[in-house]
Amino acid sequence: MKLYVNCITSDAGLRRDIKELIPEMNLRRRMSRVVKSGVAAGIESLLEFGDRAAVEAVVTATGLGCIADSEKFLDSLIANEERMLNPTPFIQSTFNTVGAQIALLRGLHCYNTTYANRWTSFENALTDAALRIGAGLSRAVLVGRSTRRRRRSKRYCNASGWHSRAAGANRRYSSC
Repeated sequence: MKLYVNCITSDAGLRRDIKELIPEMNLRRRMSRVVKSGVAAGIESLLEFGDRAAVEAVVTATGLGCIADSEKFLDSLIANEERMLNPTPFIQSTFNTVGAQIALLRGLHCYNTTYANRWTSFENALTDAALRIGAGLSRAVLVGRSTRRRRRSKRYCNASGWHSRAAGANRRYSSC
């Protein structure tokens, strides 16, 4: 079995304006930086891939998820004594936010999963995509990684032993 990577996109190398990729202003405004850039990179990868084959699966990976949004929610929880909380940081802190937003924005009704297991999540996402293609379940799969490390979260990573292997601040998407 041969697999081909047809397109690789990174938020640092987006060829289109993020406003073109995510046209709804209110949606962009509510997204954290990592979600916004991950969704934009994924959508651009889909646009680059074009009509070669319909994407039949979205498989994303993250080492730490949207930890900045989790921190924001927990800080708000403590500061407001568990009253009058804004739910947006909590909603945006779920691991599948990037994959879900890509599917919603592009109208994809297909297999959609996210791997969130430290430094092996991207390899697991690639393996999942390869197995789906090999089993004939999908012909084209969008595979992506979205992770952002913050200075503050470095303390949590060091405490949990992730410090040397956690992914850096980069997001990559490829269509297989």
